[in-house]
Amino acid sequence: MASKRIVMTFPPSLVEKPLTYRLVKDFDLAINILRARIVPKEAGRLVIELSNDSDEKIDAGIQFLQEQGVQVEPLSKEIKWDSEACIDCGACTAVCHSGALVLDK
Repeated sequence: MASKRIVMTFPPSLVEKPLTYRLVKDFDLAINILRARIVPKEAGRLVIELSNDSDEKIDAGIQFLQEQGVQVEPLSKEIKWDSEACIDCGACTAVCHSGALVLDK
């Protein structure tokens, strides 16, 4: 089974559109939501893993997202922390599989 982990960032105008439903229904993709931040009238961010027997279907689903106006980036396997640039936004916690990075509210 092929899979890709991606970070989706989408504008407020797309927050209420059924994009993940379309990935499942139209492209036959299995979706594992790893992290989500979706608030009405704000930009959304979703970290997901897309799976299918075919890389072509995964790529077609990603192309669909981009055509809808979603910014799609591959989920990097390596995290580098720049303490001078860090603004404590918490985005790094979404991709930390070990749980080593957390925010103390």
